[in-house]
Amino acid sequence: MFGSIKKILGVSKNDAAKEPTSLSSDVAQGLRQKSEKFSQFLGSKIDSVYEEFFSIREKCQDLRQTNFDLGMSHLENGALPEAIFRFRFIKKFWPTYLEAQYQLAYCLVLDEKSQEAKKILEELLKKDPNFNPLAQELLTHLNQIGEDAKNS
Repeated sequence: MFGSIKKILGVSKNDAAKEPTSLSSDVAQGLRQKSEKFSQFLGSKIDSVYEEFFSIREKCQDLRQTNFDLGMSHLENGALPEAIFRFRFIKKFWPTYLEAQYQLAYCLVLDEKSQEAKKILEELLKKDPNFNPLAQELLTHLNQIGEDAKNS
């Protein structure tokens, strides 16, 4: 085992012929050098990961806004499936972005998927009861349609 350590630390056979204290000192010095190199390597990797994390975070912010803008554009152009896809994507990865959830519910109402829209609006208003009066109005409207359908 000591032979393996000597090999890893770069202690040669000539060094191994030295006195045991000298050999121990060489092994200790080798350990110090290797640990310093490892520390430098680890430090550079941590810096790299840190920079990459913030780069990805910034790109994700752009991704959210880009998808929201695309969803709104699709909605304005009447491309409901594409708008719904964009708003669902945002809801999945940014569940606190309530405006996208409202727009998703609105698109679902237009796409005649009222029950799903109702669930999303209820979920949204649980997160923030004061979010947007339009969300409450839409939910009230959906509830009224449901009541009217039951009474008919």
